[in-house]
Amino acid sequence: MLLLILSSLLLSFFPPSTSSFPLSKPLVSHVKSTSFINGPALQSNFPDPGWIIADGSEIYVAFSSNNYEAGINVPVATSTDFETWALATGIDALLDAGNWTSGNVQAPDVVQLADGTFVMYYSAQLASNSSINCIGAATSQTVDAKYTPLPQPLICPEEQGGAISPSPFLDHTGDIFLLYTINGNSLSPGDPCTHYNLPGLPTPIMIQRVSSLNGTTVVGPAHELLAQDLSDGPGIGAPSMTRVPSEQAKDYWLYILFFSSGCANQPDYSLWYATSADGVLGGEGNYTRAASPLMAGCSHNGSMCSPGSASVQLDAQKILWNGNPQGTDAPRQLWAGNFSIDVKKTLVRV
Repeated sequence: MLLLILSSLLLSFFPPSTSSFPLSKPLVSHVKSTSFINGPALQSNFPDPGWIIADGSEIYVAFSSNNYEAGINVPVATSTDFETWALATGIDALLDAGNWTSGNVQAPDVVQLADGTFVMYYSAQLASNSSINCIGAATSQTVDAKYTPLPQPLICPEEQGGAISPSPFLDHTGDIFLLYTINGNSLSPGDPCTHYNLPGLPTPIMIQRVSSLNGTTVVGPAHELLAQDLSDGPGIGAPSMTRVPSEQAKDYWLYILFFSSGCANQPDYSLWYATSADGVLGGEGNYTRAASPLMAGCSHNGSMCSPGSASVQLDAQKILWNGNPQGTDAPRQLWAGNFSIDVKKTLVRV
């Protein structure tokens, strides 16, 4: 098992109960993974993963960006141990992404509400302007399928370039927040990831509170958590958050924001984190960025390069992310591992 090793404090993983949770139908796998002891959890393309373990289940369910070749908006994979993953057949978790979009569904992620409802967040192209992606939401009573989309996007700052990479965060208070990235580079005259003379436009990571009753009503204004710096090239993105008890005082929490730097599939794409001991919104300033990346470059004898697009969950010391085999830009394979956190040093290391 790939361990993300830190000193001292090891977070506790709380095992779920043995009762079942609703699936649309039995999941039948056609691609079994290799163990992440020796390589990727899935050999096939499974980009921008999000995952959830529903209340009362022992099944991890992961979602990825669209698979155009198979005609699937949101592919699904499952695991009972977080090591051996299987790609499901016959399941598209989001058959209908909504009339507001022309398609290209990306970066889906799911949260479960107190009443058992599942809410999926995803980004997709606007039907009225295919150069802009916005964030949609859809609801279901089953975790892996039958999601019904809202008639309009949930978050759509079109004048700033749109919004991508949504990731829900359920805080210990019961509040639900939605992390996302402003896609300023969509307003560029070219692609900064392939035209290096073009400057990257603003791609800040934002947070928006949503109603804990339905998950689909925004509450108050959005806040910026982190902006890119010069080392990030065209930008940052793919946020995901967890939190652990802080040593500052009783009932204080250290919030850990995972994010990616650079362009997916490029050699300098890397996985980073930032922290806040001043609440989920980071107080009066942005989160404090780590001094070095969590993962970068190539590892595992070149089988994992350009790591990024990580996904974590509250109270589970587990993480999914993408990596490419050396010398390729596809597939963006799924990798899985465990992590622990040194709260005293506010350090996370691979």
